Amino acid sequence: MFRSAMALAALALMTACAQIPELDVAARQSAADAEPLPFLDTVEMAGLGAAETAPEDDTSLDARLERLRARAAALRGPVFSGSDRARLTGAPG
Repeated sequence: MFRSAMALAALALMTACAQIPELDVAARQSAADAEPLPFLDTVEMAGLGAAETAPEDDTSLDARLERLRARAAALRGPVFSGSDRARLTGAPG
């Protein structure tokens, strides 16, 4: 507790001595005068059509989904075996 209080006091002293630079108001004003960015719906997206997948892509995605589900099912089991759990809890085994 004493160490954390001392560390907090030292941090407060170091930040109190920090020199804060002046803000450049002219730079903020020039940025505000800049032309606003267009919305995405007004930007022409040349060459970007609707996302289409080939049938073979769908089958590979289905296979990947099944593999991920199998891995998730394997991870749902107990983390420790019965003997390990008894040893960790100190129960006689």
